[in-house]
Amino acid sequence: MALAGIMGGLETGISNKTQAIYLESAFFTPAAIRGRARKFSIQTDASTRFERGVDFELQVLAIKRASTLINETLGSDFSPIQEFIRKSSIPKNRDIVLNINNLNKILGMNLTKSTVKKGLTSLGLRNSVSNSNNLKVKVPSWRFDLKIEADLIEEIARLEGYNNIPQSALSRKIRTSEDTLHTSIRKTFQSMGYNEVITYSFIDQSLAELVGEKKKQLIFVENPISQNMNVMRASLLPGLLDTLSYNINQGSESLKIFEIGSVFNKRDSNKINEREVVGGLITGIEGKDNWSGSNKELDFFDLKGNLETVLPELSKFSFKKEQVPFLHPGKTAALYKGQKKVGYLGTVNPKLLDKLDIKGEVNFFEFSVDDISGKKNIKFKKFSRFPLGPREICHL
Repeated sequence: MALAGIMGGLETGISNKTQAIYLESAFFTPAAIRGRARKFSIQTDASTRFERGVDFELQVLAIKRASTLINETLGSDFSPIQEFIRKSSIPKNRDIVLNINNLNKILGMNLTKSTVKKGLTSLGLRNSVSNSNNLKVKVPSWRFDLKIEADLIEEIARLEGYNNIPQSALSRKIRTSEDTLHTSIRKTFQSMGYNEVITYSFIDQSLAELVGEKKKQLIFVENPISQNMNVMRASLLPGLLDTLSYNINQGSESLKIFEIGSVFNKRDSNKINEREVVGGLITGIEGKDNWSGSNKELDFFDLKGNLETVLPELSKFSFKKEQVPFLHPGKTAALYKGQKKVGYLGTVNPKLLDKLDIKGEVNFFEFSVDDISGKKNIKFKKFSRFPLGPREICHL
C-alpha cells in the first residue's frame, strides 16, 4: 500500500474516479523513517518532516481540521475517527533543568530568573519546578529540537538578540606537549603530500566485522543517529577506506591521506578503552598530478619511509615482521618503541579491498599518539645552598 512515512502507493492514490477517501494522520519515530528513506534512496516532503520529528499530540486535531476543510468544499459525510496507538512508541514530554548561573556564564549576561522564565513561557515551555538558581521546564510536543540545557540557553540567546550579547576577549589556550606533537605530525605529513581527513567515530557493523573485529568485541551505540552508524570504531581503517572509495568514485585514483582520532575497544573486564591514534593510507602513482612525477606506484616501503620521517627520536623505534588480520600476510610490520608495540603498517589484504570494490594496492598504517610522544618527566634538582668560590689555576 505504501512506504509508511515516506510515500504512498499508486494503487491507494486519489484519481478522478475516487468516490470515498480514507484520511490518515500518523506519527513515526524519526530514527525509523531516517533509516528507511536512506535504504530506499527516497526523499519526500513526508520523510523530511517525519525524520526531523512532528508533533506527537497533533494527529487527532489534524485529521479533524482536514475533514472540516473537505466538508466545506465538497459537503461530504465522514465516519468517526479510529485511533491505533502503540504507547511504547509515543515519546513523552521531557523535562529540562536550566541553571541560571550557567546561562549567564555562557552568554556573558546578567539575566534575572523572572526574565528567563517569561521568555521560556513565551515559547510554550511550561515551568514545573523551580528554586533559587534552577528552572525545570516541560518541553512541548512540537519541539523535538529541545533536548538538553544548552538548547534552552540557545533559545534565550535568540530571544534576547545575538547583537545584545556583550563582547569579551577570547581566552587563549595554553599549548600542551600533546598540542605540539599534533602540530608536528600534521605539518610533517602535509609536507610529504598527505591530506588530513576527519571521519566519523561511528561505523557500520558489517564494515567493522570486515576488518577483523569480532562481534563480541564491538561497542554498540544505544541510540545511533543512523542504522549504518551503530558501532564505535576500533581502528581508523574503515573510515579511511570509505574516504578512499568515495575519492576513487570521483576520479582520484592516487591518494595520500591521514587522520588523528580516537578509537575504542573493550578490555578483558568489558571496560571501554579510548585511545588517540594516527592512521593513514597511500595508493596510486607517486606524484601523478605533478608535471615531474614518475610512473612509480606507491608501495609498502614508501609508507615505511614516511613513518620514519614522522617519528620523533627514530633511534628508539624498530620495525618487526608481524601478522595483522586485515593486512597482507607477507607485507606487514609492527612498530615497536623499545619492547612495546605502538603501531603497525602494511598492505591492506586484497580480499578486503575486493569486498569494498577498491582496485589497486593500498598501504595503511596506524600508531598510538601517546606511545610515540617523547614526553619527559621534568624533575627538580635542588640547587646548592653554598656561595660560589672562585679559584685560580696557574700552569707553568
